[in-house]
Amino acid sequence: METLLNCAEEQQPPLPPASPDSCSTVTPQDATTDRNDTGKAVGFVLVHAGAGYHSESKAKEYKQVCKRACQRAVDRLKAGALAVDAVTAALVELEDSPFTNAGMGSNLNLSGEIECDASIMDGKSLHYGAVGAISGINNPVLVANRLLSEAQKGKLSAGRIPPCFLVGRGAHDWAVSHGIPPCPSEKMATKFSLSAYKRNKHKMELAEKVETGFNHRTKKRRQSSENVSDSLLHTCSLQHLVRVINHVTCLF
Repeated sequence: METLLNCAEEQQPPLPPASPDSCSTVTPQDATTDRNDTGKAVGFVLVHAGAGYHSESKAKEYKQVCKRACQRAVDRLKAGALAVDAVTAALVELEDSPFTNAGMGSNLNLSGEIECDASIMDGKSLHYGAVGAISGINNPVLVANRLLSEAQKGKLSAGRIPPCFLVGRGAHDWAVSHGIPPCPSEKMATKFSLSAYKRNKHKMELAEKVETGFNHRTKKRRQSSENVSDSLLHTCSLQHLVRVINHVTCLF
């Protein structure tokens, strides 16, 4: 997987990581979940907009998308859905938002393309599904969820073990073959992610030029030093040879 080039922050002053505006919690009091001795629902939904620094000017948008994601999950739980499906619904909401580094608007890699990762686990069976460096899929969590559900069905024909973790082109092809619609990578990029990519790529190129120039100058100084050392060694050797010859001449 190529290194991600974009940064999470924009031009505005950054906020500290994990600020209240970048995460949200909703407790499904009357959802169909595990219940305690009093009969009340036990559980909660927690999401965050990603690790790192976030633009202060977009704090409202971060909070709104987190709340929507939590509410999507709670609605699914109230409808009787499994926890993994509720989690998937929440993550789809985050992936569809251009303000998070997931799905739409994700960071671009060095080649200017979007590659996403996603994973999900069933806490009861401990089965899991995951994808890495997948391109052209707007909701990679749907692929992870489908891998999980397929794995729980058991072995394939001829006793083959179903995949649980796919990456790259193979992950994309598997997703499409299982009914998950593709999305052109260029449509997943936003003006914000493209702007950050260009800005940070320019910084990287400048840094590489400085480093290349420094290495070149260091190499030249090293070569010059080696040449001086060789010259001094040669001079010393000649002087020693002259002294030896003079000494031998005196003996005769």
